[in-house]
Amino acid sequence: MKTYIPAAVLALSVACACTPVHATVTLIEHMFEFSGAAEPQGPGPWLTTTIDDRGTPGSVNITLGNVNLVANEFVSKWYLNVADRFEPDLLDFTASSTIGTFVLPSIETETDGFKAAGSGYFDIMFDFATGGGSGARFGAGESLILTVHDAGAGTLVASDFDVQCSAVKAKAKNVRIKETAQERLAQGGFPAAAHVQGIGIDGAMSGWVSTPEPAPLGLLGLGSLLLMVRRR
Repeated sequence: MKTYIPAAVLALSVACACTPVHATVTLIEHMFEFSGAAEPQGPGPWLTTTIDDRGTPGSVNITLGNVNLVANEFVSKWYLNVADRFEPDLLDFTASSTIGTFVLPSIETETDGFKAAGSGYFDIMFDFATGGGSGARFGAGESLILTVHDAGAGTLVASDFDVQCSAVKAKAKNVRIKETAQERLAQGGFPAAAHVQGIGIDGAMSGWVSTPEPAPLGLLGLGSLLLMVRRR
């Protein structure tokens, strides 16, 4: 029995076989409270960090999304890492768009400069408002998209943010200590972390959330591949 493959399907199959698929998006789903404190009350993931380079090295879009926070829960700090080949101070951040009425965060950068409770050290800190009520805080259902440019080599891509935090603080700026695998595991080794406050009926509890393993979206299914082709 002969099997006939429609021409469109055959063409797409050939394209998939011959064209390398490059990772253009890194998704980090924050669904694990790692500090031993309180979990947000909604279903996980509570937050998502999405990094998209749109297939063009040199700049990325970072989306910080409070996808499943509830009630009065809000994020006060959000930490990220960047690959060691980049100087965090040379990254340029611009707020592209927002959903919600929160105050934009201050952004600080320093190699291994920011420690998350119960985990290690990060390179980038987004410092959101903790006072001012719901009109100022980064709360449930809100999101922030930032465009990040590499002012140095111009080679920044999404996977450069898929970097585990350092278990110990660098002795000097731009110099990381090479910790053992056991030390990194003991300290969490997360690629991103966020501090959620306002948890519980009285809003008095808080917790640090991340995921042990981010999900790179480079090896996409057929539907996602078609979406990428349409988007381009």
